[in-house]
Amino acid sequence: MKAGQGSASAVPVLTAQERRVCRLLCGPDEPGVKELPAVLGISERTVRTHLEKLYRKLKVRTRVGLVREAIARGLVPCPCARCGGGSPAPG
Repeated sequence: MKAGQGSASAVPVLTAQERRVCRLLCGPDEPGVKELPAVLGISERTVRTHLEKLYRKLKVRTRVGLVREAIARGLVPCPCARCGGGSPAPG
């Protein structure tokens, strides 16, 4: 089996920049896609490319799906107070 492939519960291999984009989108400040280029110092097209790759790797189609899946897989901490503001979402 290659890295990044396997069962649905396997954690996909993300690049450092993909992890950064994911953390920003899932964080409490939640910048929009239009704000991410300024935050990351990259073009809007590059941000969209990272998002497309994240969607494909996490097998989701929307930003909401991306956030849910990233939290569920422990890729980012859950920002809500109910979960303790930093713990992965309850299973």
